Amino acid sequence: MPATPATPVAETGADCLRLATALLQLMRNDSPTGGIWEAADVQWWSRQERVTDENGQLFWLDEHGSPQAAVLTHDFWAAIQCDVLLRPPTDHDLARVIWRTAIGRADSLRAKPVEFPVRHDDVIGITALTGAGFTPQAGCQRLHLTSATDSGPSTVTVDSGP
Repeated sequence: MPATPATPVAETGADCLRLATALLQLMRNDSPTGGIWEAADVQWWSRQERVTDENGQLFWLDEHGSPQAAVLTHDFWAAIQCDVLLRPPTDHDLARVIWRTAIGRADSLRAKPVEFPVRHDDVIGITALTGAGFTPQAGCQRLHLTSATDSGPSTVTVDSGP
């Protein structure tokens, strides 16, 4: 896989949708059981404008302009969903940078609770989130990690795996 720079680009509109769709398709091709989302999910989410679209979504591109990772935020009315998409094999140091970037972006959106879906085997993501103060919440089909804020709890949905 070509080198991926540590600095993201922010994209909106059709360019954002194109990059997110391409990244999710690449991730599915890389690993049929990897990832949480399908390319069709971002297509579905994009049908309605959201306040989180205003600042763009963050993408890490290789030297050919192909998406290798992203931080996508979507306002789903009751909560902000923050998705970290990492194409395998993402360098561990870069993955940590991307997770810190996602947590920082989520902190700036704390007018509502923030939700982070994350795979059960994403040790770097879970470590970054728990290090940022998120703690497990019981009683869900999926494991949730929460962090209390002035605007209410933030959750991390940990995918239970295949």
